[in-house]
Amino acid sequence: MTRPAPIRTLRPRRKPLRRRGYALLVALALLALGMGAAVVMLKTSDLSVRSTTRDDLKRRADGAAQSAVELGIDVIRRRSWSGVNWEFAGSWLDGAAFRVRYLPGDASLTSGSADYAYYPYRVTIEATATVSDPSEPAAVTTSVATAVVELMPKKLQGALSGYGDRNDYAYYQLDRFNSTGEVRLEPPFQFVGTTRFNDQITDWCADYFNDDARRQPYLSGLRTMAQAGTERRPFVGSVEYRLISQPSKLRTDVTSRLGQTEVNVTPDLEWAMPSASTSTYQLYPGGPVYAMPSFNATYGSNPQNLAVASDPISNPLGLFRMSSSVTFKNDVKVAGMLMASDSSVSLNVDGSRCSIEPPKAMNLNSRTLELSLPALCVTNDFNIRAASDDLVIRGAVICWDEFLVEGGSAWQDVLIEGGLQSHQAWIKGRSDFKLSNGQWSAALMVYNATDKLIPFPVWLETMYGLPSEPSIKIRKDVTGATAKHVFDPSQALYDYPDATSGLTWRVVRMTPPS
Repeated sequence: MTRPAPIRTLRPRRKPLRRRGYALLVALALLALGMGAAVVMLKTSDLSVRSTTRDDLKRRADGAAQSAVELGIDVIRRRSWSGVNWEFAGSWLDGAAFRVRYLPGDASLTSGSADYAYYPYRVTIEATATVSDPSEPAAVTTSVATAVVELMPKKLQGALSGYGDRNDYAYYQLDRFNSTGEVRLEPPFQFVGTTRFNDQITDWCADYFNDDARRQPYLSGLRTMAQAGTERRPFVGSVEYRLISQPSKLRTDVTSRLGQTEVNVTPDLEWAMPSASTSTYQLYPGGPVYAMPSFNATYGSNPQNLAVASDPISNPLGLFRMSSSVTFKNDVKVAGMLMASDSSVSLNVDGSRCSIEPPKAMNLNSRTLELSLPALCVTNDFNIRAASDDLVIRGAVICWDEFLVEGGSAWQDVLIEGGLQSHQAWIKGRSDFKLSNGQWSAALMVYNATDKLIPFPVWLETMYGLPSEPSIKIRKDVTGATAKHVFDPSQALYDYPDATSGLTWRVVRMTPPS
């Protein structure tokens, strides 16, 4: 009998231990990934919260800066505004703090800018706002907003006591207390505008036209020329004086021969002498204070080949003090104003091609730079020497003693546009007209023998080369906008419009918070 095969007991096979290790690693890795994702989600959530907080702080800071700059615009329009280079601070109800500063000028303007001349009339308002996070007080968010405003002048400084409106006068004689002003006038010259004499005219046509036989055809001829459209008369406009004080010769010539209107006036007695004893000036209350340099110290007392210019940033009116008398030689051109610093200062012109022309200031109630200011204010004399020529002054000339034009050539060009005011005036005769008595007699005899189809002045020009057009011309202001009186540097040029209002400003531009 066959024995059955022995039954073999099968043992289960044992898995490698390393497989269970892999599973553990996978489980741990999944756990780590889950935890990492949770951390990332937490961090992302925190960053989102922080970003939202920063955005909110930035919005608050921007809003605070915008509100602060608008407040700054409101404050500058108040009479209580303290001026440029001043600042004030405060805070809003939401806790945002702010600071507002007033800076003179407009940093965006350069010498090449079209509006560069407006620099002195502008103020930059800078508002800075700060907001902090309550959870992190050290973290501060800052925002800055700016605005540029420009002055709109409404009123000029008040006139000096006893000093009136001289705008419409070509010549105005200042009548000083206890001092008689002498006026001596020899044609050819020309005052264009109203002429005012407060004292008796000492000499009128006392040189080569003293003979009535010469003066009558000459002056009547000038009137005939004017009626034909060629104006060469010495007075172009009415003549004001006290009738009983003037020589009858003058009155006859003014009315009958020249055909002008005489006006009887009572002499104005005044003594108003502003000087540049102060060394600074302002354009408006609270505005920048500008230095008035000494002309003598800067350019000397006998300048020549010199060009002096104003500077919108440092000296917008081009105002210079004359600390002692000055004599212009050739080619002196001043784009500014000259003012004496004491009672003994004079200006002499003893050269050719000289000029004084102050920059135009901003006109009232209008954004136009056309306000004319005086060009020259001297407390003693203004002398134009015989050798000088081609002198141009565009702006009023005021001298508290004598204006003198020496006896130069009939082609000695002198032009003053803006009017002349002086206590005394002497325009001497032109050397070319000083013919001998024999020559004048011969000229009259020949002219009277003609048919007189041309006026005597034209005939003299044709036969003797004596120009009928005067080369010495003094005109009233022709710009249509002028300061009514001499500028007093101890006051701001522009004043508040009334007793309670502040200055008026227009907003040029606003820069959003950043």
